[in-house]
Amino acid sequence: MSLTIELLPAQETRINQEAQKAGITPGELIQRTLAAHFPVLSEEDTQALALIEQWISEAPTDAQQQTEAEEDLREFQRSINQTRLEAGARLHYPDAK
Repeated sequence: MSLTIELLPAQETRINQEAQKAGITPGELIQRTLAAHFPVLSEEDTQALALIEQWISEAPTDAQQQTEAEEDLREFQRSINQTRLEAGARLHYPDAK
């Protein structure tokens, strides 16, 4: 895609100076700068972020629900630890009691 923008003379001078220092063209400097500040997400990244946003939206907000969810987590951790303890493996959650 081609895009034309109007720059202030001082901006154009600065871009040219920085590009020359880096040994690249002004266009390449601008492309690298945009890529650094506006990265393009892959489809996999987009799906992962959507899933995380869904989980956040489903998180309990009521104090009682949060307490129950935390106890569920501790129970899960204790269960995993018990299975690993029986197998003689390192515990993943040594602080879960």
